[in-house]
Amino acid sequence: MRVTDDIGWSPGTYTTFTVSFFGLFLWVALSTVSAARPLRYTFPTFLETPNNITAVLGSDVTLPCSVQNLGTKSVIWKKTDNLSPITIGEYVYSPDKRFSISRVDPYMDPQSRSEHHRQSHDNPRWNLQIQDVSFTHAGTYECQLSTKEDYGRNVTLHVIEDRNSRGSDKKTGIKLTGTNYVEKGATIDLNCTAIAIDYTPKGVDWFKDGIRIKEGRNTLITEYWRSETNVLHSRLEVERVTMEDAGTYVCRFSHEHVESVKVIVLNSLSDLMASSRQVADSSNKRRAGTGTDGLERASSENQLGHNLGVAAVSWHWSLHLLGSFIVLVCLS
Repeated sequence: MRVTDDIGWSPGTYTTFTVSFFGLFLWVALSTVSAARPLRYTFPTFLETPNNITAVLGSDVTLPCSVQNLGTKSVIWKKTDNLSPITIGEYVYSPDKRFSISRVDPYMDPQSRSEHHRQSHDNPRWNLQIQDVSFTHAGTYECQLSTKEDYGRNVTLHVIEDRNSRGSDKKTGIKLTGTNYVEKGATIDLNCTAIAIDYTPKGVDWFKDGIRIKEGRNTLITEYWRSETNVLHSRLEVERVTMEDAGTYVCRFSHEHVESVKVIVLNSLSDLMASSRQVADSSNKRRAGTGTDGLERASSENQLGHNLGVAAVSWHWSLHLLGSFIVLVCLS
């Protein structure tokens, strides 16, 4: 005999319904917890690499930077005293063609580099390579990540002269290197190297557009004298540049030895956008002013026409009354 309740359910039906309801409740609860749990994100970290590099003038040098768990972020190289990036990812933004990005280990066997380079998807190396290094390349560089937080690692480059290169192959002359393009607000960095064989250079003079440059609040001139090689290095730094700082810079240590470089100052993107907005606003104001002037002119012309019409009607009635008066006088 089958036992049922008032609605016709047997005990087995109740058991099945209870288990099914409990399973549905458990599935909903687990789904809610899984949806509320945030995705796990591994923050990029810098691997331990040398942060002080010394290079001989004219050689090739590699500034190391290795990042683990880079993910979708990019590696940005820049000099700490310049706002403009040198590289972003593997793309070189600097006009100096001696910069490049190297993804290989500089201490690795050259025969195995090609195979390692093909595995670039998990390669942590983002080294900045500089060919034919000069004194203008000396300074502190930052290997930075494109994250919201200011997260980077500094590498300082020291450039020295090769003591074994002194000899008869050197001759008196001058060499000028440095910034060709700079954004407004950044720093112009120029380096002048004067070499003399039979005499000692007394000093280096700097000029801009024919006018001698003197040290000031945002202008710094630093000289390094090497007596053993008769070489004088002079460095000109112009900080927080404006558009007026663009021009031709000249380095001179004698009347025969003069070098020049043209420096172009670029407007930043924010300044260009602000300038565009100002032009658009002024154009809109002119158009609005023209429309208002047109309405005022139309209103004045309408008022003038109305006044002329009223005057014409008044003159017509005056002539009519005068004619009637003359007729009455004649009849009388």
